[in-house]
Amino acid sequence: MGLVLITSLGTGPNAKDLILQFIDFFCKTLFYNTHGREIKTAFHGFRLTDIYLITTTEASDSFKALQKDIEYEVSQGLFDSPPPNLHEISLGIEDVATFDDEEKARSIIHNKIQEISSHTDLIIASGGRKNMTQILVEAGMVYGCKGYLSITAPRGKERRDCTLDFNISWFPLKKMLESKQGFSDLHPETLSENFRSLYILPLSYIKRLQNSYIGREPLKASTELEWLKLLPKAELHCHLGGEVQPSLLKKIASHIEEEEALPLALAVQALYQSVFGRKPDEHANNDDGPIKIVSSLVQRMMGYEIPLKDYSKFLGDAAQISGLKPYQINACFISCCTEDQLNGLMWQGCQNNPISLEQYMAIGNLGGSSLLQTASAIRMTLEHLLKGAVEENVRYIEVRCSPENYTEGGLSAEQVMDILFQTAEDFCVNHGQIKVNFIIMATRHKDLELVKRHVNLAVAFAREQMGGKMGKPRVCGFDLAGDEEFRDFSEFRALLKPLHDSFVQITIHAGEVGADYRIRDAIHELSARRIGHGLKLVHNPLMMDYVRDAGIAVEMCPTSNSQTNGYRDFSTEGDSSTLTALGPEYPLKRYLHHGIEVTINTDNRGISRTTLSHEFLKAAQMTPGGLSRWEVLQLVKNGFKAAFLPLDEKNRLLREVDKEIFGIVLEEMG
Repeated sequence: MGLVLITSLGTGPNAKDLILQFIDFFCKTLFYNTHGREIKTAFHGFRLTDIYLITTTEASDSFKALQKDIEYEVSQGLFDSPPPNLHEISLGIEDVATFDDEEKARSIIHNKIQEISSHTDLIIASGGRKNMTQILVEAGMVYGCKGYLSITAPRGKERRDCTLDFNISWFPLKKMLESKQGFSDLHPETLSENFRSLYILPLSYIKRLQNSYIGREPLKASTELEWLKLLPKAELHCHLGGEVQPSLLKKIASHIEEEEALPLALAVQALYQSVFGRKPDEHANNDDGPIKIVSSLVQRMMGYEIPLKDYSKFLGDAAQISGLKPYQINACFISCCTEDQLNGLMWQGCQNNPISLEQYMAIGNLGGSSLLQTASAIRMTLEHLLKGAVEENVRYIEVRCSPENYTEGGLSAEQVMDILFQTAEDFCVNHGQIKVNFIIMATRHKDLELVKRHVNLAVAFAREQMGGKMGKPRVCGFDLAGDEEFRDFSEFRALLKPLHDSFVQITIHAGEVGADYRIRDAIHELSARRIGHGLKLVHNPLMMDYVRDAGIAVEMCPTSNSQTNGYRDFSTEGDSSTLTALGPEYPLKRYLHHGIEVTINTDNRGISRTTLSHEFLKAAQMTPGGLSRWEVLQLVKNGFKAAFLPLDEKNRLLREVDKEIFGIVLEEMG
């Protein structure tokens, strides 16, 4: 078997003699001390075929002299086996004396070792300068080598005939890595693996990551958010219809009103229907509460009474948002939750007053998803979502949508998807760092025929896009959401069978507010590969083991979970005005340390008034003692690992992100 040795060639008078010592070790029968003989025996059966020598312009003469010495010794028959071929790797500089010189040398050496190590067994050896040896060892550990070989001798006995005095050291790669890392010192309770590149860091760096926490001190939140924003991230649980924010709502509503030339009279009619769920009765008593509210709104907007007519609900929603001031828009949500809950949830980003899941969904339906009925509304909403994602370095996102719900304005579900695909593709052309896919979602408490249509739509697009252009936006999965108590999950088994037949990936909302057995049913009845929220999984240790061992990912959404479950916020302890300081403990860290592939997501960015970076910080604040930076990086990696992507695409993305994470950590560690 062939070996290749790479080292640097110095400029001193004895520089070439060191290289000859390595050649002697492999190509001559010489006497070494006991330790040297053991190492030589370890290489029995291997032949040194090539030596690559890193040289400066000053060392080029030494390289030529070395070639002549070897040619002479070959002609004299002094070798017991053929000597290796010599190759010069010139750095093109006189000396490695400055930072720029060293960076140039590092680039050349890394590229050469990457090339060599992919074709043969490589040995790193000591040669000239210590900084060159350091770069060689660094590159060998990154790109792969058999190990590090060193031959030294006491002063005055560096001669080739003093082999018994040579000190020969051999460090196989395994020993180098174990010595460098001290794997036994890594936290044993942390079962989830981190980015591969981090394990080649010095142990002191790893321990600094493990002992540096975020989410503990409110005064450091802005600095921690900046770090979180810097990290490349994946977003797996993000609803298009939940992208509801006051400025966006007003913009979309105004655009719809302008497109549809919506008269104010019809706007008031639609406003009434939207808020109260019925048409106004022109003959009703003026003391009737709803009539008073509408009369008051009409008076404020027009100053006089106008006739009321029928109009589409989504246009009514657009009219009410476009025509009313923020406090009046709030009034439209009073039917969904109390005013205190609304003020805290919708406009102030405060999660101190938990609401029910039904109320949470109603806010989304009324405020955002009900407007997605025109091509421009759909485009504006998706562009807004993706722009926010890019600004915080989201590299991969799966956007959930229910296309059949967006057809009130005359679009078909297929047209809705085409608009989404084209919008995402156009966006990615100008923002190449993000990849966008879509998950088609059905709601279990709505008509089963609607669920069936969404299943068929997911299957049709999954088949149509099979073998399509890599990186192009596509349907990557299916989701079943909504009220967990409305129907047993088993009732959906037959409906979802076409998804299984077409091998469409499935994620299921389960254990968000429902019991832990809903998670069991999502897995066994519906073959879920991911679980949305999964908050009640913590109540069933046996199922935690199963979810971990089966590689089923859990999509957690800290702010949304807090809004619907009132989880405790440890960063607000001591503040008696904060109700979430009294809630239950968020189970995320238990899942992570159990080895479950738990991920962090936003759920509904607009409803929860959040970003993915804020969600990581919120997760830390909801965890006793916060989350270490090492744990945060594990959660980041889980997001990419759990993506509904073909394995080759996923691995390529992971390698890119791994390299970037490594650079961020090195830059931070200085």
